[in-house]
Amino acid sequence: QALQDEAVWKKLASAQCATTRELVVAALNRSHNLPLVDSYLADAVDFVGFVEGRERLVQLLASCDVCISPEPKNPLNDHSTLIKVAEYMAVGKPIVAFDLHETRMTAQDAATLVDSLEGFANEISLLFDDPTRREHMGQVGRERVLASLGWQRSEERLVAAYDHALERARADE
Repeated sequence: QALQDEAVWKKLASAQCATTRELVVAALNRSHNLPLVDSYLADAVDFVGFVEGRERLVQLLASCDVCISPEPKNPLNDHSTLIKVAEYMAVGKPIVAFDLHETRMTAQDAATLVDSLEGFANEISLLFDDPTRREHMGQVGRERVLASLGWQRSEERLVAAYDHALERARADE
């Protein structure tokens, strides 16, 4: 994955952010996902481990300035909707992600989408230094979740799909 690429860590470590950075990583353990962290950002990384419970997850996400979705472009990821993207949007946080079709469709203007590891690290740094842009992107994402992606809208579409399927099944009898 992208966070296992040494170039990302080098770029993040050398980024000229005006603000202090702290990276919170929700991973199973330090060695599982990010062995390069100690070399570049050891003092700025806090591994919280596996996060249980909705309240704790929301608390962690809400405390972030920038959320990332580091999945690289490949055929599976390009056609997968990553639930964390919607979760980031639900708590009003800006997102940096690779330009995946489903991420683009879900996040729209709530995310800055990149096509390279350098672009990924650069956008994280740029967002750290631009609170106005972060706030705007977060607000756009939150509004999108409330208007289009929340359960109420999904429920309406799901019930309509079931109704349509039942009507077709009855017509075929």
